[in-house]
Amino acid sequence: YQEGEGLSTVPDCPDGTIVAEYKINDQDWQTGTVMNVAEGDIVYIRARDYSAGEYFVTVPQAYAPTFSSVDDLPSHNAFNAYQVDTFVNRRGNTQRNNGIVGPSNAGQFVLTTAEGCITVVNLVINDTPPPSECISLSAPWSNRDIGNVAADGSACVDNGVYQVEASGRDIW
Repeated sequence: YQEGEGLSTVPDCPDGTIVAEYKINDQDWQTGTVMNVAEGDIVYIRARDYSAGEYFVTVPQAYAPTFSSVDDLPSHNAFNAYQVDTFVNRRGNTQRNNGIVGPSNAGQFVLTTAEGCITVVNLVINDTPPPSECISLSAPWSNRDIGNVAADGSACVDNGVYQVEASGRDIW
């Protein structure tokens, strides 16, 4: 099983299996892996033209639910999309769950197919500094790109949490 090929637990996810699109305020829908928004914006996230069945949206907040494109999103709004900062537990934050982007919404939103293929979209609030610094890996850890890649990958560690950014399939 060289380079993760043929592993039964690793889904075969060709590029473009699931593509995220998002809408900021009244702008047109756009695709990409980074949403640069301002505090107070209204943001929607969904999979673009995904007709292969159900997919799921996972939000970055702790204790937040994962939303189904079949069971949840059609009842949320006319876009069949997840509106950032809705249907989440306030956990004492009175500015949460109001549908308006605030500092607690920054982070990674993950769209996952029922088969396990993913795409990640980072919500970045303009003028908000990153919460901490991700430091390059040190020995014995390393990272490298394998084969022809659409975008260079990277890996780092932040307070014991490893972050991997990659494109393509068989990311491990």
